[in-house]
Amino acid sequence: MFVSWNWISELVDTTGVDPKAFADRFTLAVAEIEGVVDVAAGLDQVVVADVVAVSPHPNADKLRLADCDLGHATVRVVCGAPDLRVGMRVPFVPPGVTLPSGIEVRHGEVRGVPSPGMLASEADLGLSEEHAGLLELHGCDAAPGTPLCDAVPIRDVLYEIDNKSITHRPDLWGHLGMAREVAALLDRPLLRPSTEGLAFTDADPVSLGVSPFSACRRYLCARFEGVVVAPSPVAVRLRLRSLGVRPISNVVDATNLVMLETGNPLHAFDARHVRGDAITVRQAVEGETLVTLDGVSRGLTSADCVIVDEVGPVALAGVMGGANSEISGDTTAVVLEAASFDGAAVRKTASRLGMRTESSARFEKHLDPETAHLAALRFAHVLLRLSPGSQLVSRLADVGRHVDAPPQATQIHTRRSYLRSRLGLDATQLTDAWMDRALTALEFDVQGPDEDALVVTVPSFRAGRDVGIAEDLVEELGRVYGYDHIPSQAPRVAARPPFVPPSKPQDRRARAAMALGCGLTELVLYSFESESFRERVGLQERGADGDVLPREVLRNHLSSDMTHMRRLLSNNLLAATERNLLHGTRAADGHKGTRVGLFELGRAFVPVDLPREADHPAVDWGLPAPMASGDAASQTAYLANLNDVLREGVQSAVATKRPLPWQPRRLAIAIGERLGGGQDGLVQAPRSLSVALYREAVGAVESLCAQLQRPAPQLARQPEPGVLPSGVTSGPGAVDLRPAWLHPARHATVAVAGRYVGLISLVHPEVRGALEVPAEVVLVELDLDALLSVDTVAERGEAPARFPPSAFDLTLPCQLSARAAALTGALHAAAAAAVDDVDVDVRWVSEFVAEAGGAAADPTGDGDPFPRAMTFRFTSRRAAGSLTDDDVRAVRAAVLRCAAEQASVRPGWAAEVDA
Repeated sequence: MFVSWNWISELVDTTGVDPKAFADRFTLAVAEIEGVVDVAAGLDQVVVADVVAVSPHPNADKLRLADCDLGHATVRVVCGAPDLRVGMRVPFVPPGVTLPSGIEVRHGEVRGVPSPGMLASEADLGLSEEHAGLLELHGCDAAPGTPLCDAVPIRDVLYEIDNKSITHRPDLWGHLGMAREVAALLDRPLLRPSTEGLAFTDADPVSLGVSPFSACRRYLCARFEGVVVAPSPVAVRLRLRSLGVRPISNVVDATNLVMLETGNPLHAFDARHVRGDAITVRQAVEGETLVTLDGVSRGLTSADCVIVDEVGPVALAGVMGGANSEISGDTTAVVLEAASFDGAAVRKTASRLGMRTESSARFEKHLDPETAHLAALRFAHVLLRLSPGSQLVSRLADVGRHVDAPPQATQIHTRRSYLRSRLGLDATQLTDAWMDRALTALEFDVQGPDEDALVVTVPSFRAGRDVGIAEDLVEELGRVYGYDHIPSQAPRVAARPPFVPPSKPQDRRARAAMALGCGLTELVLYSFESESFRERVGLQERGADGDVLPREVLRNHLSSDMTHMRRLLSNNLLAATERNLLHGTRAADGHKGTRVGLFELGRAFVPVDLPREADHPAVDWGLPAPMASGDAASQTAYLANLNDVLREGVQSAVATKRPLPWQPRRLAIAIGERLGGGQDGLVQAPRSLSVALYREAVGAVESLCAQLQRPAPQLARQPEPGVLPSGVTSGPGAVDLRPAWLHPARHATVAVAGRYVGLISLVHPEVRGALEVPAEVVLVELDLDALLSVDTVAERGEAPARFPPSAFDLTLPCQLSARAAALTGALHAAAAAAVDDVDVDVRWVSEFVAEAGGAAADPTGDGDPFPRAMTFRFTSRRAAGSLTDDDVRAVRAAVLRCAAEQASVRPGWAAEVDA
């Protein structure tokens, strides 16, 4: 969200305050500022120009010549804007100016015609992204030649506010609330916007009603006639643009201006299209539909609140208006809506329909119903200014349960001495007068029955979910005083080591293995998945029978795209890998070779397979102990101590008898590298890259097992889809054996001490082809709980060897399908048995694969079935003495005999080497 310093300065005297320097204090006291934007920097030489004549370009059909009056002279420039016409007042940029958009304006020729400057759009000036036409200076009365920054108040400083830091402060979603905070920090009065002088009548705007069962707390309505719909003055349009709102017309712009000022969204209906001249607020009927302003037909449910006329819905409450009653160019009568809706209901509707709007973002924060009344009055002021012929022809109708039964004001009883003690300040630092002044500036009502006692009435816009206890007042005083001004001192409490869960040290070791040992970057992602990403790349998890496995459904999801909990961490990591590799120009070969290595440690959510796993001792039914005991007396006593809401929830859980999902701790790894060329994932990856990424992932798994002091992992392919290799066992909630990203050939199950702990695989070609970036990716999903359940391997130290070793390398020509681990095991067994008292260490060193079609791959042209050359290193050592030549020859001969017996090694190779 952006906040305009110019607008703040209209509500608070900010004379002598540097907005850029003040940003730091604002961040410490109010809300986090993510950035400070200097608007109109670099536009000092841009001037106002009147277009006095337009003629065709002699050498181009789409260009025209514009004669522009600059006050002291008339210049002719070439212009390609489609909206150029005589009588326009526009910005003129002289030669030698470099605009914020990066355009360098020069005195040159365009298709043979001199053009000493240019006429500019909003995008050219860096004021917005609007580039469809010139910036027309409606309402600008300055003379031609006047500097644009003097003619139109576009110089401004914008604060980019982190929305998360004001989620609990609905009053800060408008400039009036922000200005109140600035006034308190500067100890200057707040200049409240005017609401006086409005001539309401006694007539009803419409026949108005609000259902007591609706999600509407308050609804205000007024009627205006004689409205002339026209573009807003340029100052209004540019202010809206700078704050991220698209200007439309003076009527719609008035609603948006008031929303940005007060924080309360408004809506304006074309009175002609309010059928029956009646408005009712109620819950929607199941199956009811409404075409919203974006032209989309929305199916409604009884959980949605709607505004209806005598025929049907005309607006979706708190989210968006209907297309059947929108303001158009010939609108002459307007019905205003200023309302307060239940925040939870608005959020659920917006989330279900996938409609995140400026209106819903504010209403879901539980706006103060009193703000709706202020917003209605402010709209009347603004509309009468933007459309001078407009007239108020009704009273301000005000209905709803908030009007019928206003809530009682919240009062806090405390003592000044308590507030000071909590801040660590005394009466000389935090005086009574300063405390009263600070709280009053924030619009708290302060009463002091005696010297120390304090009764503080909380303003309605802070009483909802923000301020309610004395500690909240401590926070208010502390932030206005300045936490950085409070002296620091060590607390007088005994320091005790915190409790560390047994899993924490293991988690830290796992993270160290990934981040420090393997150089991977840790991510912390949502526990739910993007349904659009899953659908795009075709992600599904299947069982051994091929059926799609269920996922845990969220009833109260954050967005319509995230409705299920994750069964696998690796799906989100794949999406994160795609996002990271997409950085930069998508199809540029210059980004070839960009590699990312990511990992996440978190929980998966696997639904319990009922009834097969229902009797498992680890199944958690999510019930309090008294309710799970089966003892009726204990259950009755427990329920009696709960409030109505909690009691209903517990009884519902007992009735449904649905267990909580398995929540195993998982570790997922994603390593990907971007390929050159192409804009999607269909680019073929070279085999050498696939092998390198796969081995890097295998090394990460081995490093993890070593760091956790577990046996080395054993890798083996699934004998059939969804089937574990022989001798490997699994338990409930284990990693799914058939995720959609599992490669049909280049994958392996990971087992430790015969226990299945996860999968490692290159991404399936179909999934990789659906990515938005050409890349090769390998994924790993490990069950950390299963891995840690395996007994540890004792670490043993060894004394340095007394006698030197002897080593030799052998390179074996192999089939592409040869397994390095299998060959290593066979060769090690043969070498170790060659000489009784000689230890032999066998390690895979490297490999070379001849590329298909090359001379190295097929020098004879007959097709070489053994194009893969794997090199192994054999290191022999005798603990009790030096090796002899006979020892080394015996080891070598045993290795050659073993290699000759391997079906994956080229026949006759051992004899060739021995010869």
